[in-house]
Amino acid sequence: MHIWTKYLTAISSGCIFPAALIFANNPVDETDSLLEANEAIKQHIEADNFHEALPLAERVVALVTGMTPYQPTDLVAPLHNLAIIQQRVGQVSAAQENLKRSIRIAVDAEGEYAPGLVRPLRYLGRLHYENQDYAESLAVLRRAQHITHRNHGVYSLNQLGIVNSITNNHLKTNAFVAADVQQRFYYKINEINFGADDARMIPAVTKLGNWFKLSGQLPAALKMYRKSLFLLEQQGSDSDLELIEPLRSISSTLYLQGACCPDEPLDRALVILASHPVSDAEDGRNSPRGLIGTPLPLCFPQLLDLAKVRGEEQLVDYYVDFDFTVNQDGQVLDVAVVDSNTPPRLGRYVKNLLQRTRFRPRLSEGEPVASEHVELHQTFRTGQGVDHPSDSPIADSNAAVFQGCQILASAS
Repeated sequence: MHIWTKYLTAISSGCIFPAALIFANNPVDETDSLLEANEAIKQHIEADNFHEALPLAERVVALVTGMTPYQPTDLVAPLHNLAIIQQRVGQVSAAQENLKRSIRIAVDAEGEYAPGLVRPLRYLGRLHYENQDYAESLAVLRRAQHITHRNHGVYSLNQLGIVNSITNNHLKTNAFVAADVQQRFYYKINEINFGADDARMIPAVTKLGNWFKLSGQLPAALKMYRKSLFLLEQQGSDSDLELIEPLRSISSTLYLQGACCPDEPLDRALVILASHPVSDAEDGRNSPRGLIGTPLPLCFPQLLDLAKVRGEEQLVDYYVDFDFTVNQDGQVLDVAVVDSNTPPRLGRYVKNLLQRTRFRPRLSEGEPVASEHVELHQTFRTGQGVDHPSDSPIADSNAAVFQGCQILASAS
């Protein structure tokens, strides 16, 4: 909601008059009338009453146009505000025309590279984007970016929002290489302004890592996540909760790569979490953000990430059948997938988890012995596999797995 109010012209605080009274009494001072109208518009916008705000915004434009002496530049802000309200009530074409009119007035008065053009150009680009006019949106945003470069420099931080909007346009048109260039440029802007090893780089490093992961550039994503972890470690202790997010990202990226040791960053995160207990943990065990599956309890958030599905209903038909050995110490060895219908990444996740699970070994004459060709049929349904009896061999691992799920939930 505040995205709309911040564009309103400066107005005084005070008594709010009913809209019908603001203009009915032929006020002597036109400035007071404009202030009252703008205050009423603000109140309607804050209440999401855009239909009520629309005639007032139109009236403000009419009042400014009729003022003596009339200055066209006085219309720039009222036209911009009117366009915002028109967009919210579905009058997109009218909103675009009023923004273009506002831009033309500003260009005539201040030149085509005036800094004040950036805001209306960005909003016009947004309207074109929402109307699926991606070429028009991109052209307008490029213009706003060029103005920013001329006034503040090629690597100005003021353009970060524009860079994101340009990226979104490229993604909509499947121009993935161009989108990648923009995301790398976003990172470069931050690097030049802050320095490669400055703590203020952490959001940009994480953002680029997320982009690399989304676009399948997993080695590059891993590099960014590890850099984010390094920068965070330079700022505080090695048990700060802020470390959980990069550790989680490193782990999930290693899983996606099928690379070595994705459990190591999660193990470290478990230690951190143990020193900062999550409240009401037991209440969350059956939550969609907690455990899922039987007989191994699995982390629901990570399943969604690995299987690339939207919800539990798309997981219920998946299964994996394993054959493995449990040695006399309860360790799992020689894990083989006998049958599975899961995506490969999801299968690897469950296999890795099984390899880390400790079982209670079979006893022979009171002594633990190895068991070969142990079979396990893993499913992915909610409400199962969470509350194992205390004498279940899998019960020993539930607490650790659940803590790992809390990590995923708290970092997502």
